[in-house]
Amino acid sequence: MKNILAILLLAFLINCNPSTKSSEIESVNATKILKQKLKENPFLVDVRTPEEFAKGSINGAVNIPLDEIPNRISEFKGKKNIVTFCVTGRRSGEAIKILKENGITDVTSGIGVENLKKLEAEK
Repeated sequence: MKNILAILLLAFLINCNPSTKSSEIESVNATKILKQKLKENPFLVDVRTPEEFAKGSINGAVNIPLDEIPNRISEFKGKKNIVTFCVTGRRSGEAIKILKENGITDVTSGIGVENLKKLEAEK
């Protein structure tokens, strides 16, 4: 009986812990989606500060800092294939949340600017 309980507990703990393989699969899928979006003439939005943007961004990207997005929703209306990005993806994720709350749904996170530059170079 103790052995069965130990096995069940071990199985439970294994299933409750986030699997590296699962997160790797999610990352690969997200990268595939992003690569496809980059091939489809995206509306690239750098949500970093103007100072960060001035230090270098993606060719063709517009700078709409995260804190300005709520007041600039009209610039997103009618746009398709929107890709937001920043340094780490945190602000990009926040931007997506704001956009979706305002009815802008064709939007994807481009994660960090350096990773996005690498993907851009691969297309």
